[in-house]
Amino acid sequence: MAKKKTKKSTVSKGANIQPGRDRLGRFTKGAPAGPGNPHVKILAEYRAAIAEAIEPEDLKRVMETLFVLAVGEKSVHAAQVLLDRCCGKPQAAQDDAGCAIELPTMDSIEALPGAVQSVMQAASDGSISMAQALSMNTLIDNARRCFELVELEKRICALEQEKGIHS
Repeated sequence: MAKKKTKKSTVSKGANIQPGRDRLGRFTKGAPAGPGNPHVKILAEYRAAIAEAIEPEDLKRVMETLFVLAVGEKSVHAAQVLLDRCCGKPQAAQDDAGCAIELPTMDSIEALPGAVQSVMQAASDGSISMAQALSMNTLIDNARRCFELVELEKRICALEQEKGIHS
């Protein structure tokens, strides 16, 4: 039976140790931070320019437009942008608990706006968290894509039959 070789440290006992590092090259507690993001200054200038160019009333109108699109036009994308801007991007789910809201049966693309409305109502009245609302809206959007894909496939098959093309 062969002996297992153990990996030896590549740092010798007498090696030069840099300030803020231990003998293995790891950062020590209280070590100064690195140079950071070199683009922070540029981004700060961009944000300052945007803040100077856009008035609070302008932002309010943008948010009102997103709300009208999300609720009135039943736009899933507008709802997602609105929720992202108001509540922040969703974090990873904290738990796998189910949601306590009832959605309409999503057996057709026409049912999806009602599902979005149910999710937005539940999020606004606190029945579900914003993270759950965003996750549910993502699922609803995936259902929409599936319905669109099936419809597209039907149209392609009809065109192929019309032209006499068989696959």
